[in-house]
Amino acid sequence: MSETTDFHITNTLLDKIDYALNYALNALLAADPLVPFAVNWKGDTTTIERFMQGAYDDSIELAMRNINDADETFSAYCVVWTGYVEADGNKYDAIILEAGERESATAVQLAQPYIQQGDDFKKEGDLLALGETPNLLNSKLNAFTLSSHLIKPAYVSTEGFKMDVASQPYAKMPAAVICMAANLCDGEEAGRITAGIRKLQELESKDAAALSHRVFSVITSMVADGDFKHVLREESIGDMAKVIVEGGAQLRLAVAKGLVGRDHAQAYFRDLSDLLQAVLTDNGKAALPGGSEKLNDLLETAAA
Repeated sequence: MSETTDFHITNTLLDKIDYALNYALNALLAADPLVPFAVNWKGDTTTIERFMQGAYDDSIELAMRNINDADETFSAYCVVWTGYVEADGNKYDAIILEAGERESATAVQLAQPYIQQGDDFKKEGDLLALGETPNLLNSKLNAFTLSSHLIKPAYVSTEGFKMDVASQPYAKMPAAVICMAANLCDGEEAGRITAGIRKLQELESKDAAALSHRVFSVITSMVADGDFKHVLREESIGDMAKVIVEGGAQLRLAVAKGLVGRDHAQAYFRDLSDLLQAVLTDNGKAALPGGSEKLNDLLETAAA
């Protein structure tokens, strides 16, 4: 971590960075942690879009994918979120941002420490340089390059965003799949739910697509003693089926908008199918119960 003078940042980009920082400081009054947002510049037009889905780093990633898909008429960008920086053995709350101009091959990653004074948030100290990364306006973001953009440990997943992931239809799908499948097994519901939780833990820890890993990690951490009520408020089979249909539609729309990678969505549906089979067969120890064809068909329809 160093002073920004170690990087070449044009005065034009510095003005845009200052604009994004001031917007972030004002936005902190309404939401702490700050909802990640992206700023696009196109000629004299400035566009700001906020992203809130899943864990905190999911939201940052979606903001970056939005920038990555911008057309050639966009000239500059900032992606902004909050986290912390460590310096001199201390940890400081900070606004984190990545900023770049189309003419440059790289973007700069910066941190602005801040403090709260009364009802306001103020900059504290100098703007710090965290590093450089490929410019999102002229280099393709993929699973291999994503880690260079998601600055660690400069962001922290928070309980608020964990609760948000549980409220999303696509993220409630694992719990709905487990509960619907377990309901098919007369007298075995508790055991089948246990099998589902174990499968969730397995899917959480495996080297899978980022979307699957993050969702399963959050859902598993929120499930205690087989109680899915923190995640799945729906109680009827019909409402659970609706969750699966809506979750599939939500993911397809996210793929169409470029907010979620198609490979990540496909991996998520494959893992949901594995989860369904684990519950229906008690991880392969018992035959599929009657009615499983309809549940398989429902998941396949959601994924189509």
